[in-house]
Amino acid sequence: MSMAAQLRYQGIDCIVIEKTDGVVRDPKVSTVGYPSMEFCRRWGISENIRNAGWGMKFLKMWRCLLIKFEEFNNYQLPCS
Repeated sequence: MSMAAQLRYQGIDCIVIEKTDGVVRDPKVSTVGYPSMEFCRRWGISENIRNAGWGMKFLKMWRCLLIKFEEFNNYQLPCS
């Protein structure tokens, strides 16, 4: 889909044929890197991408889990 968008941006017509119904049931990407965001900015969809994130509630929960893991990872077991 990105290739089709880039081709269209350059004025090249193309057709995308999807073999499924197109519904995304399990997203495969959790972050968007700088180069990908540059394409999104060029195509005019960068704000949509920024606003479609995981949400602050999820990020706070994930941060809490990372802190707890770090505490657990650094825990020293007493010698017997």
